[in-house]
Amino acid sequence: MTAPLGRLTWVNYDNTSESLKDDENTSIIKSHAMRMVHETKKGARKTSQKQTAQTLWDERKLTARTPLVHHPGTDWEAVAVCQFLQAFVYPNCTSPVIAFQYLSFLPELYGTSFARTCLTEAIVAVATARLSNKTDRGTEASKLSLRARRAYTSALNLVNKSMGVPIERKSDAVLATLCLLAKYEMLTADMNQDLFQAHERGQVALVDERNQAEWLKSDTGVSLFQLVYVRHILNCVATSGEPRMDLGCEEGKLAFPAPCVLGLMRIIRRIAVLRCQAAADPLGDTKETTISYYIADNAVKLDSDMTALRENLPAELDYRSISNLQASRKPSKTLYVPPKTHIFTDLQHASYWHVFFCGRLHVLQTLLQYATYQTISSPEALHTRILSTVDDICASVPFALYEEECSLAFISTEDGGAVAGHYLTWLLAAASVVESISEPQRRWLLERLVYIGRVHGVQEALRRA
Repeated sequence: MTAPLGRLTWVNYDNTSESLKDDENTSIIKSHAMRMVHETKKGARKTSQKQTAQTLWDERKLTARTPLVHHPGTDWEAVAVCQFLQAFVYPNCTSPVIAFQYLSFLPELYGTSFARTCLTEAIVAVATARLSNKTDRGTEASKLSLRARRAYTSALNLVNKSMGVPIERKSDAVLATLCLLAKYEMLTADMNQDLFQAHERGQVALVDERNQAEWLKSDTGVSLFQLVYVRHILNCVATSGEPRMDLGCEEGKLAFPAPCVLGLMRIIRRIAVLRCQAAADPLGDTKETTISYYIADNAVKLDSDMTALRENLPAELDYRSISNLQASRKPSKTLYVPPKTHIFTDLQHASYWHVFFCGRLHVLQTLLQYATYQTISSPEALHTRILSTVDDICASVPFALYEEECSLAFISTEDGGAVAGHYLTWLLAAASVVESISEPQRRWLLERLVYIGRVHGVQEALRRA
């Protein structure tokens, strides 16, 4: 017996001026993804607010994966698409932090037709791969995995055909397809990372071919451009790759209207360039050269600019922190507990700071690489700041992953949690390889990556753990 889909409820989204658009998007999702959807029993996940953080965490680890219960006639593809859209389609709802909505363009692009296109096949691929990852190995999970691979192959064939038609090649749907194919690589964590990077390069090439200004003429185009730009720059920071996207003066204001967001995006791009230059300067930490002095000087300037950005943020963009009594009362050499927990307004607000902490960590690591230069602080001071930044990263995790009582007002269902896991995967991976952190803290970070992989179906998180 199946139950019809109720109205989708976005996390912290109460903007009544968008209600008509919400109704339309909900109708689209219903017509395509919710043909026969079973209501998920969530009572087991509604743990008491009186339980300690560690108890909550232990119980969620034990129930991270559950087997698919087979009901005759269940359309698992529809179930998968439903769950994926509900978990990953996060609308633009926070002012003034408006850069970090995620896949909010999908419902509109999905359309009302049941025809198979490169975009619909890509959605089926990521959705079924995610649902397969979230469940124990079994007959249905294996079928979902096979369906995901077939849909992925079909999407690749269809998008390759579209690439040969100039009008289709420049369409929103083709760019959205490439975004989802890259997402598929993260969900499946194929050891051949060349495929993920190929999809990333394809997205950048499509944006360049159509011209930035053209993308920024529609809401869908703006959302697509934001996603491609942010992912590309963060990917370059993580891999020390050379960024191939930049923001013009006017294009930057259109893509990221909030000055604080635009300022952060410009800084993160500069960090990507810095990391690329440092990676190409293997003698920088042992031999003083002209280029080494240039890199060291840029690192110092970036560090100063990030401090200035933080000090000049509007009051509403700052977060508040609460002390963790469990950490202060029970210090342990074998168990790490974040000394504090950061409280954010919502997911977009948290994501802004996740990006900031990511940039700060990489700048400090570059400064440490060039710590012998006179303009840079002592290695001891840099190590202290790096450890403080990693603590900030750990303090931002409980809110997003629903570990503490502070999260109960943020995520009352699974909505948005997968997006938090997406942003946190890169951040936790970067923090976990910092040499100077304690082993209990490293283990704590890796456990959260495992949790993201199991609960949200992101195999890339498991690979990095």
